[in-house]
Amino acid sequence: MSASSKCSPHSTPSGRCGACVSPFLVCLPACHALTAVPPPLVRKCLVSLQSSDEGAEQWGSSADGVAIVAGSQQDDFITFPKSLALHACAFSLILPLPVCLLSPTHCGSYAAKLMKLSSDILTCSGAALFMLELSDTLIAFGDENLYFLAASKKAKILEDMVSNLPDDFSHKVKVLTRDKTDKDKANFEEVIGMLKKSKKGAKIGTLTKEKNAGAFAAAWEEALKGSGLEVADIQNGIADVLAIKTEGQLTAVKAAGQLCTTSFKKNLQEKILDIVDQENAKFKMSDLSEKLEAKTFSLHSDLQMDKDDIEIVIPPIIQSGGKYDLKYTAHTTEEFLHLPDQGIPAIHVASLSLRYKFCFCSVSRTLLFNAKREQSENYKILFEAFDACLQELKPGLRLNKVFEMATAKIKEKKPELVSHLHKELGWGMGYEIREKRLVLDEKNKHTLHPGMVLNLRMGLENLELKVKEPRSQKYALLIGDTVVITKDGYEVVTEGLSKKYGKLSWNVSDDAEEAAPKKEGKKAATEEEIKKRFEQKFGQDKTRKMTEEEKESQRKQFEERNKQLAMDRVEEQRRRVHKVLSDRQTDRRTDGRTDRQTDSQPYRC
Repeated sequence: MSASSKCSPHSTPSGRCGACVSPFLVCLPACHALTAVPPPLVRKCLVSLQSSDEGAEQWGSSADGVAIVAGSQQDDFITFPKSLALHACAFSLILPLPVCLLSPTHCGSYAAKLMKLSSDILTCSGAALFMLELSDTLIAFGDENLYFLAASKKAKILEDMVSNLPDDFSHKVKVLTRDKTDKDKANFEEVIGMLKKSKKGAKIGTLTKEKNAGAFAAAWEEALKGSGLEVADIQNGIADVLAIKTEGQLTAVKAAGQLCTTSFKKNLQEKILDIVDQENAKFKMSDLSEKLEAKTFSLHSDLQMDKDDIEIVIPPIIQSGGKYDLKYTAHTTEEFLHLPDQGIPAIHVASLSLRYKFCFCSVSRTLLFNAKREQSENYKILFEAFDACLQELKPGLRLNKVFEMATAKIKEKKPELVSHLHKELGWGMGYEIREKRLVLDEKNKHTLHPGMVLNLRMGLENLELKVKEPRSQKYALLIGDTVVITKDGYEVVTEGLSKKYGKLSWNVSDDAEEAAPKKEGKKAATEEEIKKRFEQKFGQDKTRKMTEEEKESQRKQFEERNKQLAMDRVEEQRRRVHKVLSDRQTDRRTDGRTDRQTDSQPYRC
């Protein structure tokens, strides 16, 4: 479609664009080419109100209007309220229209500035369109009217845009400016009056489960309670829309995947290997998490990303030493990182989650040191189950089928592990990092659609190992990737970080190429010497039955020999490790680098 084509987003009852016949899309010229802005939630809500379909339960089942309030932003923690997404998308409903229908000279300087925005921003979500999430704002619309209530600065921006709307715009738009003198009482009454005139005027859709902070949101909720209007939740409808990403958003997801994998490998995996090399037993996991978060931002220039667009939505999670929590909300403790010792295993579970241009990405891996055969087998089974589920991801697949496939694969390989499988195998990532409506568990029957982004995250928890070291007796295993559902299948955006056992496991015990001298001391008697001593004392009469005293004497000799052999072996390994560490320090001083093996060969430590 050429830039000169006319586009009337409201020319059809279905909400389709009359020129390009794209559902719920607004077309506008940007960078001298037509770019599709994603489906605005507001238009979706408006169309649902005008529809006669009474089965749209996710949109409030015949709601007569919609009212969404966005509360104050809180600096102490990051939240992802859908109200902010809806408000930002409301701007994308009215802003592009003058750009589409009128020339920049008619639209004013604001439209001219908009046309200079890069196409990757325009093709992202409404929030990303302005890189702004609007707080302390109310939006309400019925079948004929669309109201905004905002503070003076935001209201002025809205008024400027509304003044450029075409005469045939589908709804009458009115902007109200907040009035603190009566705490917006008159404004609330006007909004509620409009809602009561919409259709039957009995029920409105809103986000009933969303908790909003601030006095403005509390005042609106109080006014709504006293209005006599019935309230219906439309959170699921908004979640369904936000779950489908546009091409621009998918580009942002892939960029986030590259940042995730690069930072995990460079700032976490290699750092843990250095800590093991240096035998730094006093390095706290919380310090490691903080350093990973800080260094993730420093990669923005190497990856040609805007630092302001990067958000660490959850502090990096690092766990080891027998205490593991596979929930995505787990916290990194102040305890020291568990280091492997001679033959003692150490299992590290780590996750990194971030948001780039309002699009999420998450990756999880398990690093295994001195893993016992049982641990390596369990990891390989988990990997096979993960890969089997990954291969089946495609549009139309029900989410609970993923859980069924994982359970069947693990049961086939090792039935006793089924009870250790984490109850959630991931979730969809929409405007929230974890959309409750799209959790991959055994009950969810929602289906996958092209454009969805999943965090496929599979773990085994509460596993036990019979060893003497207390911190090695309990462990967990976790694998997680960010996956995009395509028209034909899937695409893993975090595939740059390997999850194969041979790339994530190291042996820090048996590594030296030559044996160290044995500690001088009393040499243990060999079996031949013990036999000779026995024959000298008792003769070669093999038919004679030994007394209990003789049996005890022979047993003690064997135990003494075995004990001495074990001590020699430990001493030999200790000498080998010290020699290798000494050689590594020499190499670092000479060439300034550390050669590290990341395959299935023993790790040089």
